[in-house]
Amino acid sequence: MSSSEFWLIKMGGNVVLRELDAYCEHLERKRRQGAANCHRWLDTA
Repeated sequence: MSSSEFWLIKMGGNVVLRELDAYCEHLERKRRQGAANCHRWLDTA
């Protein structure tokens, strides 16, 4: 494996990890928002 191939794999892995992090954060935000909406709905019920 050449050093440039290694660099590409390393960079690709970092990008994927960052994307996954962002996606998880996005889901967590949606989940929290959903929980907040649920509480609001329970309050008005």
